[in-house]
Amino acid sequence: MWLPLPVPVPVPVPVRIIRDVLGLMQAASDKDTRGDLALSDDELRGNLILMFIAGHETTTVEIRENAAMNKFFGVVVPFLNLVGVKSESWGQGESRVALSSRPDITNHFGSVHGGAVATLLDVAMASAARSLHPETGVVTVSMTLNYLQAATGELVAAGRVRRGGRSMVFCEGEITNSNGEVVATAMGTFKVARVVADA
Repeated sequence: MWLPLPVPVPVPVPVRIIRDVLGLMQAASDKDTRGDLALSDDELRGNLILMFIAGHETTTVEIRENAAMNKFFGVVVPFLNLVGVKSESWGQGESRVALSSRPDITNHFGSVHGGAVATLLDVAMASAARSLHPETGVVTVSMTLNYLQAATGELVAAGRVRRGGRSMVFCEGEITNSNGEVVATAMGTFKVARVVADA
């Protein structure tokens, strides 16, 4: 079976990874395979790319379980798996997502990088907005972000819809650390997508 790679691979790839992913793609194409843990070809290719980027020698079981567990309120977002964002709660214009600090997402001061903080807030607000439009989803139009202090440890972002409409949704979000201190806040505008979001 031919495996088209969507991006050039910049590092040597262990044969085990290729064998595992090919086996997983074959399993996913079987009609009577693993129920909720079955992955589409796109999901498998996405996880393969993440493995190349991270340099992980991951087993097929780990790939399959990781993708299944990290469906983000019903949709697969490979980038959030890479960053390590976890979904906690979602519905009625609100959401909660979490991120644990680890060395590969920190800046040179040792705190969580501002890009990861921005991602966490964007996802929290977008998820809150999408809870009002689950059939289509939303895309970010703009976001204003305020960093209040260094982000460390366990971070939780809460997103809330301030005003929702048929085409645009306006949200606010904030991140707190494990001490309950607010480390960043944001306001965001989200456009309701016209295409159906993959469930």
